[in-house]
Amino acid sequence: MQEDLKEIFDRVTRDEIKLAPEQDWSRCRKVQMPDGSLSGIKDHAKIGIRALLANPYFGLYDEMGAMKSAQTIIAAQFLYLADIINRVIVLCPATVRDVWYDKDLGELSLHLFGGLPARISEFHTRVRQWDWGDWTGAGTELRWIITNYEFVRAKDRLKFIGKYCGPKTLLVLDESSAVRNKTSQQSKSCLQLRRACGRVVQLNGTPIADTPMDLMNQANILHPTILDCRYILQFRQRYCVMNPRTPFPQILEWKNLDDIQRRMAPYVLRRLKEDCLDLPPKLPPVALSVPLTPATWKIYKAMKDDMVAWVDSNQASIAGQAIIKSIRLCQVTSGLLGGVEQVFEETGDSVPGFMQDEDWFLKSPEAAWNSVPLGSIPPPSAIREIGREKIDAALQFYAEHLEQDPAFKLVIWCRFRAELFRFEKLFRWKFPSVRLAVMVGGQNKTDRSLALRLLHPRTAIMSEPAVLLGTAGTGALGHNFTAAHVVLNMSYDQSLFKSRQSSDRNHRPGQTKAVSYFDLVATGPAGQKTMDHIILKARKNKDDIATWTAAAWLDALHEI
Repeated sequence: MQEDLKEIFDRVTRDEIKLAPEQDWSRCRKVQMPDGSLSGIKDHAKIGIRALLANPYFGLYDEMGAMKSAQTIIAAQFLYLADIINRVIVLCPATVRDVWYDKDLGELSLHLFGGLPARISEFHTRVRQWDWGDWTGAGTELRWIITNYEFVRAKDRLKFIGKYCGPKTLLVLDESSAVRNKTSQQSKSCLQLRRACGRVVQLNGTPIADTPMDLMNQANILHPTILDCRYILQFRQRYCVMNPRTPFPQILEWKNLDDIQRRMAPYVLRRLKEDCLDLPPKLPPVALSVPLTPATWKIYKAMKDDMVAWVDSNQASIAGQAIIKSIRLCQVTSGLLGGVEQVFEETGDSVPGFMQDEDWFLKSPEAAWNSVPLGSIPPPSAIREIGREKIDAALQFYAEHLEQDPAFKLVIWCRFRAELFRFEKLFRWKFPSVRLAVMVGGQNKTDRSLALRLLHPRTAIMSEPAVLLGTAGTGALGHNFTAAHVVLNMSYDQSLFKSRQSSDRNHRPGQTKAVSYFDLVATGPAGQKTMDHIILKARKNKDDIATWTAAAWLDALHEI
C-alpha cells in the first residue's frame, strides 16, 4: 500500500501550500558533518519550516531521515519569537522519547537556538528536565514537554498534561501512525489534547502503515474539515470497494484516492531523501540462503502442510489467524518452537489494524520494567530450541567481515525476543572483546542509553568494532545508527511499516558510506522455499500481508 502513499502525496507541489515569508536563518545552528565540515539548514527544510509557520495544522510526511524533527524544532522557536506559542508538547512512541529529550544526542540538543532560553521536561513516571540558553534577565522561556502516547492513556495523566494546553501551545504528534486507529484510547487522548491546543504538527515518514484508511483519523486530528469524513463507514463508502459476499467488512480495492490527495494537499508535505539530501546510495538487499537441517525441515514441512490445509478449509475471515500461523513457521526457521501466542506481547509489536484494540498498538514497555537485567532473561518456558542455523550463519557473517575490517560495525534485526537473547549469549561467548548492545522492550534506561550511543555518529568509537542487536518493534523508529553501514536481518516481521522504518536507521543524514543490507533466508535442505521468501517477496512488492485473503494466502503458500 505504500504505492498508494506515493500516489496520494508525491504529486503535492509547493504552489498548493501556504508558506510564511523567509526567516532569519542565521539563528539556526550549523551542524557538524561526519567529515568535520559545518552544514547550514537545507533548502527543503526551509520550505517545511515556512509551511509550519503559516499553517496552524500541518503534516510533515517527509521520508525517514529527511529532517522532520529539525524542521519542527526550528519552526517552534520562530513561532515563540513571534509570540504565537509559548509551549510545545511532543507525543511520540515510548522508544522515541530520548530521540527528543536526550541532552547529549537528542534532536533538541542539536537545533535549539543559541541563547534562546528553553526548558525541556520529560513527563513520565519520573519527571526529568534540563535548561538551555541564556536565562539572564529572561522573563519567559520556551517550554518543551516530552512524553509518549502510551503514558497519556490514563485519565489522571491526561488531565495533568491537559493543564499545559492552550491557544499558545503547539502539539507535536511524532510517528503519527500511532493515532491511526480512531477507537484506541491513545487516539482519543490525542484528540482531546488537540482540541485544547492552538496548533498541531504531525510527523510521519510512513503515514500509511497498513492501508489508506490510516489517513482518516490522522487527517481528522489535524482538522475535521480536511477530509470531511468522521466515520469509518463513510470512508469505506467514499474510498473503498467492499466485498458484498462476505458477512464481515472486506476491502477488495481502493477508489477515488485522487480525492484524498486533493483534500490533503494544502496541509501536508512529503519529500523523499533522494530529492532533497545528498546521501550515499541505499543498496538493494542481498539474500543469503541458510539451509535448515533435515530435522528442522521435517518440523517446518509438517506445520506448513497443516497451514495449507487449514487455509484451504477456511474461506471466511482468516487474516488474523493466518498471521499467527505464519509467525509459527517463521519461528521454526529461527530455530524455535512454541510460545507464539506470547509473541505480540513479548516484542511490544502491533497486530494488524483490523485486529487492534486500545492496548495493541505500540504497547508500552512499562509493564516489563520489573524484568531481570539483560543477558539473564531466559526464553519463555513454552519456547523450545530446535536448531541454530540462522544464528550460526549470523556469527559466521560477522566473523568474516571482522577479519576484513577490524573496526567492523553491524546492525542486526530480529523478530523474536527469544532469538535475540539466544544470539546475544552466543555472540558474547564467541566475540568477548567486541562491544555489543541490545535494544529490546522492557530494558532499563542505562541499557537503552548504551544502545542508542553505540552506533550514533556523535558517540560511536569509530576505531573499534561494535554490534547493535535489536527487535524492529523496539528500535525501528526515530533512531540514528549511521556509524554502521551494514545491516543484517536475521528474521522478519510481517509489518511493511517496521521494515521501512528499521532500514532507514542507517540511511539518513550522518551516513558517509553506501548502506548494505543482507537478509538471512531459510531454505529447505534441497533449497526449498520457506515463509521467509513469502515475507521478503511481499516487502519487495510493497504488499500488506495483514490484508491477505484466504486465496492470497493459498497462492503464496503454493509457491513455496
